[in-house]
Amino acid sequence: PNSEVTYTLGNNAFFYITNSNEVYYRGPALDYESDVKSFIILVNATNPPAVSSDETNVVSTLMVINVIDQNDEPPVFDPEIDSVSVLEHSAVGTPVYNLTT
Repeated sequence: PNSEVTYTLGNNAFFYITNSNEVYYRGPALDYESDVKSFIILVNATNPPAVSSDETNVVSTLMVINVIDQNDEPPVFDPEIDSVSVLEHSAVGTPVYNLTT
């Protein structure tokens, strides 16, 4: 079996990896409406060389972390509803208004 694997992240300012191999974000507050929609991070996995070798085994991959939009903005009526009229004696179920935001 392989020996214990150590994970590291390539040079980046916003993410770090813990001893339990969990990746955390430590940058400014994320906002989907900003320009940054994703991050690409280089992840390296390393294990020590075999007893008969001096070469360290290293493999790398790119991890894409996407920022997902959260419904954090209140809805807005467009246009604003000032008033709606309905005829007297209208039948039950008569459409009065079609709401859109």
